[in-house]
Amino acid sequence: MRRFIFLILSCIVGLSASAQESGSLLIQNVRLFDGESISEGVDVVFENGKVAAIQAHAPDRQADQIIDGKGKTLLPGLINAHVHIWFPAHLAEAAKAGVLTVMDMHASRFSIPILKALKDSTGFANYLSAGPGATVPGGHGTQFGMPTPTIDSVTSAKSFTVDRVADGADYIKILREPSRPTINFEQIDTVIATAHAHEKLAVSHISRKADGIRLAASDLDGFVHIWFDEPSTKAEIEALVEGGQFMVPTILTNKRVIEYFEAQNQDIPHLSVEQLLAEIKKLHEAGINLVAGTDPPNLNINYGTDLFTELELFVESGMSPLEALKTATGNAAKAFHLQEAGWLKVGMPAHAFLVDGNPSENIGDARQVVHVWKAGKIVK
Repeated sequence: MRRFIFLILSCIVGLSASAQESGSLLIQNVRLFDGESISEGVDVVFENGKVAAIQAHAPDRQADQIIDGKGKTLLPGLINAHVHIWFPAHLAEAAKAGVLTVMDMHASRFSIPILKALKDSTGFANYLSAGPGATVPGGHGTQFGMPTPTIDSVTSAKSFTVDRVADGADYIKILREPSRPTINFEQIDTVIATAHAHEKLAVSHISRKADGIRLAASDLDGFVHIWFDEPSTKAEIEALVEGGQFMVPTILTNKRVIEYFEAQNQDIPHLSVEQLLAEIKKLHEAGINLVAGTDPPNLNINYGTDLFTELELFVESGMSPLEALKTATGNAAKAFHLQEAGWLKVGMPAHAFLVDGNPSENIGDARQVVHVWKAGKIVK
């Protein structure tokens, strides 16, 4: 009998949830950051999982559910463009913070279909992945205890890249790291050309400035770290501008690496934290597209709220709060050619979060999360 009652109650709850999810939601008189610009005092309607309308505020507008947005800001779900995901719980941690798209930059090839299968589940961030990064035996990426395919005497750089495409990779990651055996530039050029032949972007890990300058002259699409060994010159910044690559600098990661070197008195050439932030300022002022990413779980960085720390570091480097917000929204969508993330525009999926305050003026207000929606459904 108890089991029967439980089943009946479950059905009622399920039907109620379906009815609620199928209705319209009006966020009324809210400040909207759409991924690019701010609109004050608008009404935003979510319906059938999408943004159905963005209109000037009208007090008599009706919907199945109404939320008063006065004093609040509605933003697109954030994009973290550099993570390493191991478990679905990591996607849930991201979603709760308003980070609704994550981009894995080195993972097991077997995890891709498992984590992508959660795309239609409300409580999990959407997952994009490179699968395993392009590396060589003993190279960066092979030290983490998971089976990692490599470019070697049996597998060419071209074959490696074709295999990643067959695995369902969304883009191709290159691991150029001279502290270990590393992929050479001829192999990198082959990986890039093969990725582009299959309509995939190619991005690269770097830690040394010289590698960044060398790769700026290639057909690489973007960098997913900034160097931390020495400051750049004006001519080197100009070379990066000429290259046209975007940059995911992972400021928080590099800051913690630098702090570790200094705490351990490591005899490794490295920038100071102040110099690191000055490099970000140079890139921004030169017009290079900067994109937010944090590289969790490295250095105890989490999958959710530490992305807000990254945005705060962008501001500390000299960007305005509005420019910092773009790094995790519109800038990321442009860099990775994302069609369903980074923007809040009519017709797009209603991936969004609501905060108290105005993060376009005070970046810390982005932490004041009130509600998160994935495809118009509340993330609890």
